[in-house]
Amino acid sequence: MSVLFIHGWATNKAIWPQSFTGKKKHIYDCANYPDYQHLTKTFLEICKQEEEKITLVGWSLGGMLALQLATEYTAKIAQLILLSTTPRFTLCQNYEGGLPGSVVKNLSRKLARNSWETQMEFYHLMFSPMEKEWHQKFITYIAPHFSNINVSSLQAGLTYLMEQDLRQELAKVNLPCLIIHGMEDKICPPSAAQYLLQHLPQAELRLLHGTGHVPFITQEKYVKDLVMEGVS
Repeated sequence: MSVLFIHGWATNKAIWPQSFTGKKKHIYDCANYPDYQHLTKTFLEICKQEEEKITLVGWSLGGMLALQLATEYTAKIAQLILLSTTPRFTLCQNYEGGLPGSVVKNLSRKLARNSWETQMEFYHLMFSPMEKEWHQKFITYIAPHFSNINVSSLQAGLTYLMEQDLRQELAKVNLPCLIIHGMEDKICPPSAAQYLLQHLPQAELRLLHGTGHVPFITQEKYVKDLVMEGVS
């Protein structure tokens, strides 16, 4: 079965471990991410090329994009695997699974002054206290791949996170959905995963103790096995 991996904010295709790639694995990338029209075009091209239903694996903002695709192209999708995903990134009166909007606004202001310093601040938040070793490896070996992301793309991503609200769309996603979420996620709180579990018609949740925002890196083998089990 074919798989399309969709990354999140302030990253690109280099975020995915090599063990996740291979035959029939498509790694989405776009210079002007997030561009939903470009993603849709890419997705439909893959569907035509593979002539089979696609499994979408979306991480963080990429999970939100995967949910968007699933509302429009349910018949072309086999299942969703949502990593550290939320239907709405910011808090509001009836939703406690997000962060204060002020957090995103502060990131936006900091980006204008020093984009790389702001990115590094975000990367630090992706790891739990128990994941210090992984944090250092990430900063040394993976983060440099993201140093050339343009500021306009980063700002567009923050705008998406401020404005997008998919809660009313979840009932339309009548597909098998595996939610994988870290219990120590400071960016998308675990309550977001619980909300998805309650409102997606066919959802299953795996919560990972001691894990932050990038379980596919810090718990690579476990998450890979879950993903591959789902697409075999």
